[in-house]
Amino acid sequence: MDGRIVAINVAAGDKVTRGQTLVVLEAMKIQHQLKAALDAEVESVAVREGQQVSNRTVLVTMGSK
Repeated sequence: MDGRIVAINVAAGDKVTRGQTLVVLEAMKIQHQLKAALDAEVESVAVREGQQVSNRTVLVTMGSK
């Protein structure tokens, strides 16, 4: 959904586990925690805090651990 990035909790090279919060997106005055769907390594973070994003914007790219 469209919104504003309020927090980025990971950086490229970080190893994350399933369920770990990657990014917090605020939309319609509600903060949504976007979580890792699987154990992986963060390859890149394509957004910055405060940035407005639209639906289907790639925020974080992850690869196998």
